[in-house]
Amino acid sequence: MPNVIDTATAKTHLRVFHDLDDSYIDTLCLVAQEEWETVTKMLLDSVGTEQTIRYDESPADGLFRFHFWPVSTDPSPYFTGDDEVVTDLVDYVRQLDLWQVIDATDLIDDGTLQFPGVLSYYTLYESSTVPESIKHCLLMRIGSLYSYRGDDVQPPNIEQWKLLAARWRKGGLL
Repeated sequence: MPNVIDTATAKTHLRVFHDLDDSYIDTLCLVAQEEWETVTKMLLDSVGTEQTIRYDESPADGLFRFHFWPVSTDPSPYFTGDDEVVTDLVDYVRQLDLWQVIDATDLIDDGTLQFPGVLSYYTLYESSTVPESIKHCLLMRIGSLYSYRGDDVQPPNIEQWKLLAARWRKGGLL
């Protein structure tokens, strides 16, 4: 997975002017990005990465919720039942509060979608389109990790990072 924050950008943010820590800083960039993706379920620099979710039965409310987001509509999300019938779902992608969902209520009710089956979709972000607020949040986390290497008595306060990540988080609170 390519880093959204490159080493040069991180070094500028950290005000590091030597090359001794380059590989360490590069690792921190990757760690911060992986932590972001774990906490928010938002894949960064993953354009064209296919995700799949198996459904043994239809969702009770008829809404397919994505495990990772944002979701691309080109190529469109699709559902493949065990009967090998593929159904294009691009016309059913909806915005529900902050999240994208597929409202497949009509397709479930009329029997178009047969369960069990697999929902397939592609993620959307590439590093050049990641919002600046997310990049800044990653830089804050890299700074926190760089300044605390485990030998300090008191780890740094990362509450600000949690607050910034919380607005992008899919699901519950941090």
